[in-house]
Amino acid sequence: MHPNALEQLRVFQLIVEKGSFSKAAKSLGRAVSAVSYTINTLEEQLGFMLFDRSSRQPSLTDEGRTFVRETEMLLRHVERMEAQIHLMRSKVEAVLAIAVDAAFPQSVLVSALAGFDELHPHVALNVSRSYSSGVIEDVRSGCVGFGIVPLERGMQWDGIDGTQIVREVMTPVAAPHHPLGRAGSAIGLRELEDYRQIHLAEGPPGTDVMDYRVHHTDVWLVDGLPLQCDLLAAGLGWGFVPSDVGFTLIEAGRLAEIDCKEIAQLPSRRFSVIWATARPPGLAGTNLVEQLKKGGAVFGTAATTLTP
Repeated sequence: MHPNALEQLRVFQLIVEKGSFSKAAKSLGRAVSAVSYTINTLEEQLGFMLFDRSSRQPSLTDEGRTFVRETEMLLRHVERMEAQIHLMRSKVEAVLAIAVDAAFPQSVLVSALAGFDELHPHVALNVSRSYSSGVIEDVRSGCVGFGIVPLERGMQWDGIDGTQIVREVMTPVAAPHHPLGRAGSAIGLRELEDYRQIHLAEGPPGTDVMDYRVHHTDVWLVDGLPLQCDLLAAGLGWGFVPSDVGFTLIEAGRLAEIDCKEIAQLPSRRFSVIWATARPPGLAGTNLVEQLKKGGAVFGTAATTLTP
């Protein structure tokens, strides 16, 4: 590999991202001629053209389009390797900042933090709650070291790494005095559609996207689990709630599980811990991730059975 190959590949990637040689040159603070020379040299080394220059605006050739994907994978690997080298040179973090999606099970978070405290009692923690978009923005900007987000929506993962830590099963419930809560026998999906559903939104008001857990048009959207549970307990509708929360409220007599055999598979939500590819968690952060995975595994097993 040519000693300047990585620099050439980064220039090539930037041209593709910016859409032109001139914009890439401006971003790099270089002359357009210098950027053109870099690409010409790269093309000579490769033995094929990356850009078609027959028109005023250069465009990628077929080989160039294929090479874009290869370049992205290679540079991502290099970015990870550079981050790991930096990590190996550093010591344990003195402070960890983590942003957590508001819907993440608090019991898992508390359990993980308790386990982490035993391993790193002198590491300070800054924990904040937000919605997914805010968490991802904080991770990208470097405001926090890593975050916890649900994996249910299409998300742009460029520059982001992570691992799944929790799969949370949801179950249908209603108040014991609600018609669905006192049914006494299995009901069908058609009967669910006869009553209002109270749905826990996945983001700030007005941003939720309807999904397979929403059964009809008579729906109330709420942005917090406590409010959803209070509305359900008041008999204002039925809804899906996290199984661990449902179990507690059923035992307390505030909610009743809806027995609907026509729901072939209960819906679930998955959560992942994420970090910027260029800034992976250090030793302390890695241990916290492991504690989250450990708590998530226990939580997922417990959540598979709801009825006492």
